Amino acid sequence: MKENVGRRPVVAGVCYRRRDAAVEFLLVRTKRGDKWTFPKGHVEQGEAPPEAVAREAREEGGVTGVVEQHPLTRYVYPSGSDRGGERPVDAYLLEVSSWTAPAGAEGRRDPAWFSPEDAKERLAEGGREPRYAEEHGRVVDAALAQITGAGQRSS
Repeated sequence: MKENVGRRPVVAGVCYRRRDAAVEFLLVRTKRGDKWTFPKGHVEQGEAPPEAVAREAREEGGVTGVVEQHPLTRYVYPSGSDRGGERPVDAYLLEVSSWTAPAGAEGRRDPAWFSPEDAKERLAEGGREPRYAEEHGRVVDAALAQITGAGQRSS
């Protein structure tokens, strides 16, 4: 198997907001516009991963907020842009504090808010392979558990 030497890491922002007792997730369209995904992209040289998450969320989703300093989880996705097979993505929680429309060409990303169940359904649409739909669904479940404290042990 070929090593991914020299490839920049990829990070995703699992952007969420609380609406009363409910949690909603922000998804954006892929570059082709045929699928939904989390705002994600490469970590630029000299940039810390949480900084890259904040930048991608702002550029693709028009959101700003507080990014967790450690990844929530890691998932894989098919890498079409650099023809490298699969790419690991470190997913970081980002609690959104403000939201505006993305500027310029990123406006085509059509950011939208979804309930956890609707987010999982959207992430599975567009002919996405079942494995990748499951990976995205797992990220939503992990995020929801972390946000609501369901994954924490009681003392």
